[in-house]
Amino acid sequence: MSWQEAQPIIVGKLIVDGTIEGRQIKADTISANKFTGAVEEEYLAYAGDYDISAYNTYNTVLEFDFPAAEWNLFKGKHIDIKSHFQMTAGTTAARSGTFYTQVEVQVPIQFIANPISTFYADSNPESYWQRIYAIGNHTNKFASNMIHIGSYSSPTYKTYKNLHYQYDYELAELVTNGGLGTNTTGWTTVNGTLTAGYYAALAGIANSPEKARTSQQITLASPNPQTYPEPPRKFRLKFYRPSTTNDVNVYISASADPADVLTDVGDSGDVEFNTYDQLNHIAFEFTLDKDVDDFHVIIENETAGGVSFFFENVSIHELQGRTWVDVSAYPSNPISTSELCFSGLSAGNNVGTWVAMTTRLLGMDNNGSSNWYFSDITEAYLGRFQKDIKCRLRMKHDISNITNVTVTHSNIHMQARIVG
Repeated sequence: MSWQEAQPIIVGKLIVDGTIEGRQIKADTISANKFTGAVEEEYLAYAGDYDISAYNTYNTVLEFDFPAAEWNLFKGKHIDIKSHFQMTAGTTAARSGTFYTQVEVQVPIQFIANPISTFYADSNPESYWQRIYAIGNHTNKFASNMIHIGSYSSPTYKTYKNLHYQYDYELAELVTNGGLGTNTTGWTTVNGTLTAGYYAALAGIANSPEKARTSQQITLASPNPQTYPEPPRKFRLKFYRPSTTNDVNVYISASADPADVLTDVGDSGDVEFNTYDQLNHIAFEFTLDKDVDDFHVIIENETAGGVSFFFENVSIHELQGRTWVDVSAYPSNPISTSELCFSGLSAGNNVGTWVAMTTRLLGMDNNGSSNWYFSDITEAYLGRFQKDIKCRLRMKHDISNITNVTVTHSNIHMQARIVG
């Protein structure tokens, strides 16, 4: 029984594929079980002993269905096909050409394209290609063939390439005057002095029991759910030290006092660093709760007294996960500023139409033999769906003056897996 909202209560079973968040949750009792379905489902199909004799004409080797995932959950659907062929030339004279393997799907009934995310225009890395990005990791929502850009009323379908995720795109610099080349503006120093120069010098007071330290307050922009969809927020701190003789402790603190050091949400430890492994270029990553509005970065001499520590180029960037992809920009850029994009599985075709998801080309050559054997692998990713999807495997060749090409067998492996 599916759940129903009956103002303002829910009656029935509630299956949650994700996280429930709320300011208050009230109940006499709450009981929950872990999901008992399969995180991953696998299905098999097989084709064998099929003759591809017609020249340059696609043959349907096998039609098969990719079942909907259990519980009707959205799962990433991947098809992996390993095929073996025999080319019979009927002669030892040279015969060569190309063999084509194509995976197709039929646009399902009541097909609704699945949203990927809002994508933003970035650049044009080469002629007729536009680089766009979305916030967060959305790589497993792309079907192999196309991306659907824009609304349902006026969709644009584009081929794409160079799809990848980057976890650490650096946003704007957060440190003021991190170079410290001419002045110490923005830094507050206690128990010693901070001197600007080619390298900044943090000098302690001779015979003092206190450690010299300098700090700067960093104010953060309020997190926007569309801009920062993946709390907690991650940061990267970097600086350079010309000598590895003297060390410092670095703190991320709620105040200019190291005693107020904040907690690294990522590893549940305090945000302090003091082990550099004799490196000159220092870099650390840390995470903070999304509710943190500001923090102080503190650099403190590891040793009390008149010790000096030299450094420069203190830098802190917030890291943002981004999905990057290059889309066809012929005759013009499909995205001017931003557009909501969808899985392009249908490629704009009507329900019932067969659509190519991927086409694999294999060069064949008899190498002076009357018979020759080949193997090849073809893969297709359909994106995230919960529907039954009809699929078919088609093949052809363009090799002239041969007897035939036989598909001795094709093993078809279908995998559906819960993906983000």
